[in-house]
Amino acid sequence: MGKTCTELFEGMDCTIIGNAQDEVEGIAYRSDKVKPGDAFFCIVGMKTDGHTFAQDAIDHGAKVLVVERKVYLADATDVTEVVVSDTRKAMAEASARFYDDPSRALSLVGVTGTNGKTTTTYLVEHIARVAGKRTGVIGTVGTVIGDVHEKSSHTTPESPDLQHLLARMRDARCDVVAMEVSSHALDLERTYASSFAVTAFSNLTQDHLDYHHTFEAYFEAKARLFSKDYPARRVICIDDKWGKELLRRCSEAGDSVVTTGFDRSALIHPKDVQYYPTHTSITLNVRGSYYEFDYPLVGKFNVENIMCAF
Repeated sequence: MGKTCTELFEGMDCTIIGNAQDEVEGIAYRSDKVKPGDAFFCIVGMKTDGHTFAQDAIDHGAKVLVVERKVYLADATDVTEVVVSDTRKAMAEASARFYDDPSRALSLVGVTGTNGKTTTTYLVEHIARVAGKRTGVIGTVGTVIGDVHEKSSHTTPESPDLQHLLARMRDARCDVVAMEVSSHALDLERTYASSFAVTAFSNLTQDHLDYHHTFEAYFEAKARLFSKDYPARRVICIDDKWGKELLRRCSEAGDSVVTTGFDRSALIHPKDVQYYPTHTSITLNVRGSYYEFDYPLVGKFNVENIMCAF
């Protein structure tokens, strides 16, 4: 299953120092998890610099180091170094190639926003399953591959873990995968090099400012999923100013966009909603056609999730 450095890094802006035909047996970003034959990516983090763990990675059997600057180690004479400008992006792209671009074999739906991501992904999964598709889910409360449920440590896994997971879903013959995409994941390039069929936006409220510092930076991180790095069909709730701004950007870019919301200008909006203690009855206006149904969720916020999933 290994890939050579040439295969993994072809087309990337990089310099290979050593044997470009060295075969990589795995992708690692933690030196204590390196296995013999792995490529170790020296990730520059907010608190630690992966370059300082290069020797430990070699001691564990790494035969390729991917770095942003050449490391000078006495034990690195037989180790190939690949110098790139951004190890996070390079890791995401190399991981996708290592697993033969698994997202291209799936209809991958990415959902971002502050609230509603988890509910919306499970609604998408339910709709697809009822339509006869084999499904998967990646998100906060865990991972689902067909009928198998697993725990997860991140809303959106690190890129090597994500690509491995997508490869497992491809090999399990999943058709549709709904994934929560966090602002952290977008900022840290975890989803870079993944191919989405649809990217969806729910809303933006104050959150994660300990990481992003400003509301504008938080929005720009979310907006990455609607940029040229992630070409896809777009679903955007336009009930807040951030959704309207995303719509403006996507329209200027010529993207195919479906808008949702209580805003009556949205392509999908409620004609009538009746709230009950145990369920909701709704009539949706979908581009001039009407769909009437009940569902066992309550609250106005779930109307937004239903419209997004629909």
